[in-house]
Amino acid sequence: MLKLSEDQLRRKEFIDNLFSMFEHFGNQGDRGFTMIINGKYGSGKTTLLGFLSEVNEQTKKFDIVNYNAWDNNLFDNPLIPILYEISKLKKSDKKLSARIKAGAKKIAKAAPQIIARTLANAHAVDLTPLTEKTDTDIFEDYDKYRNSIADFRKVLIEACKEKPVLFLVDELDRCLPEYQIKVLETLYHLFEIPNLIVVIALDKQQLECSIKNKFGDAQNTLGYLSKFINYQVDLPDESDSDFIRSLMQYQCNDDYNTEYAKLLITKMLGMMQYSVRDCQRIVNEINLICNTDSIRRPKYWYPILIALIIIVKHSEERIYKKWFYIEKDSVFSRDPINFCDSPLFVFYKDIASSSVAPIFNYLKNPKDNNDVCDNIADGFFMHFINAFYPINLINENDLTTELKVNLDAWKQDAYNRMQYPFSINQAIKAVKMLKL
Repeated sequence: MLKLSEDQLRRKEFIDNLFSMFEHFGNQGDRGFTMIINGKYGSGKTTLLGFLSEVNEQTKKFDIVNYNAWDNNLFDNPLIPILYEISKLKKSDKKLSARIKAGAKKIAKAAPQIIARTLANAHAVDLTPLTEKTDTDIFEDYDKYRNSIADFRKVLIEACKEKPVLFLVDELDRCLPEYQIKVLETLYHLFEIPNLIVVIALDKQQLECSIKNKFGDAQNTLGYLSKFINYQVDLPDESDSDFIRSLMQYQCNDDYNTEYAKLLITKMLGMMQYSVRDCQRIVNEINLICNTDSIRRPKYWYPILIALIIIVKHSEERIYKKWFYIEKDSVFSRDPINFCDSPLFVFYKDIASSSVAPIFNYLKNPKDNNDVCDNIADGFFMHFINAFYPINLINENDLTTELKVNLDAWKQDAYNRMQYPFSINQAIKAVKMLKL
């Protein structure tokens, strides 16, 4: 598990603010406090919950219970797993700890089978058993069950008065939609207790889809969630770009351009709105290729080309297979062609409505506001043209008018120029090797 001292996303201030909220809002009118930490898949939600536990280990202000919904969805109903986790709560008063464990067991034993299946999902209750003859009185069992919950809540109120409790819920958005809703409703019915703070790390958009999946598109998701959730906070991502750039451990033959090429790659990843986890995977692949002995301090444009191909591979397999999977043949013609007859023109038509279009549109027309990243993009684009067709064999008027290429700069860049088709074929082979 990553330690807070190793955190490159600089979440410390965010964590401090969370603890401040826990202390001030842990008791909402003699009720509990439930918060969503909203973040996309792979944005570091699990790591953040780990940091909360680490910081609390130093301050000792809260007792912490961890509940992984995905690991514990062995039961059709989450009641038993939730009771199991809360039963492990350790208080300074050992007798109180024993009473918590005994109370949790009492609920589990008292719950008749029908209630265990349908608790927190009243919309799906099967009333047939109520009309059937049984050896035991189902209403009597139900009374025992309700009384056991009431007794258990009294014990929890006492425990949380001694020291507030953080109940951390992770991986809920990995579960099936119906199970997600059962977890929310079970937590609500069981833990509406002063100074018991439930923190749920999930992708709220995914949860809203689950609610609509269960109740239909007409369901007011905001109104439904407001029954269970007091507050939502979004996982900050303003420092993600610095973190992603710091992961790039390759070096080019030009130190100055190396850093700005890394900045451009980071910008490209941001345009794709990848999670931090997906960005890490892509950057690891870039590092692996650009640090091999066969490359050894490549030209600045080469890692950018590798990044582009990997992004297309991850996001648009059809386009990847068509344009960046098969090695290019050499072009022997010496007669210039028009841009509209070049492979690059066909490529742009292919990606026009794809998820990768924003990247290539930016490379084709950077803002040109003297930003170094834009200048690097402008320079790289000349090399990118050459990856599709020798740039010196495309009509010069088209290059300057259609593609805004600075031909003088290109002609001066003979040393750094991408050699067609060797460079693009080298990149294609390197990315294909990642699949082995």
